[in-house]
Amino acid sequence: RHFEDAFTTMDADDDGHLTKEEFFSVRFGSGPARSLASGVNNRWKERKQKRFAEMDGNKDGKITQAEFLAHGKRRFDDADRDKDGKVTAWEFRARRHF
Repeated sequence: RHFEDAFTTMDADDDGHLTKEEFFSVRFGSGPARSLASGVNNRWKERKQKRFAEMDGNKDGKITQAEFLAHGKRRFDDADRDKDGKVTAWEFRARRHF
């Protein structure tokens, strides 16, 4: 349900897909939000651009809810190292560093 809620939050015009602008307009997680143009977040911006490209399976420049959910499931499955259906804090931290 978390990924569905995230998609709904980003889909500003409720048209069922995310543009790059919608995808980049929301930042989840801790820490202060910073302007993408500031140069401070270049690494974050690059990761987000890469993630958008990975999610856009048919390369049409937008992400459908199905593409978004499939990507979320893959990320969850990758993080769930012991395949118990849960991601512990340790698994989550390990996933963030590879």
